[in-house]
Amino acid sequence: MTPRETFLQDGFVHLPQALDAKTLKLAQACWNWSLSHPGPASARLFQQSLVLAGDLAEAREVPGDEAGFFYQDIGNRRSLDTYRHLLEADAVKSVLFSIFEQDRAWLLGEQIFLKEPNTPATGWHQDISDVAASGDDLVGLWITFDAVDAATSLALVRGSHLGP
Repeated sequence: MTPRETFLQDGFVHLPQALDAKTLKLAQACWNWSLSHPGPASARLFQQSLVLAGDLAEAREVPGDEAGFFYQDIGNRRSLDTYRHLLEADAVKSVLFSIFEQDRAWLLGEQIFLKEPNTPATGWHQDISDVAASGDDLVGLWITFDAVDAATSLALVRGSHLGP
C-alpha cells in the first residue's frame, strides 16, 4: 500500500527515519523556539485538566500531585516565521507529498509537548474534536527527538478516524 492508502485506511502512517539529520535539527530549533516564546495557550497538563501558564518556568511552578511533568504550547501565532523553514524543508515536503499526493499544504498551527519521564500516560482520545477542520487532507506530523520505548510512546488505533 502507498502511504496515502495507508493514511486513508488506518488514519495514520508511520514513517520512521523520514526526516534527515538537517531537518531534525531544524525541527529541534523550532521546538526550542516554542519553549522560549510561549503563546497564550501555554499550559501544564494533568491527566484530567490543564492549567494555563505564562511560560515553561511558570508551568513548572504549578502545584500538582501527579508524577513527572507535562507541558504544551499550541497555536502560537508568532511561530509561522520560525516554522516556515521547517515546512519548506525537502524532507517535510516529501512526507506531505507521500500522504497527500499533491504539492500544496497549509499550516493550521503548531503544537509542542514536553513530557518528562514518569509522567502518567495521556488517556486515549480523538484529536479531530479539537480541530476546526475535517476531511481526508488533514494531517498532524508527530516528530519525537528522543528514543521512546513502545510501552510509553504514542499509541494509535487503526481506523478510529472513521468514527467514534
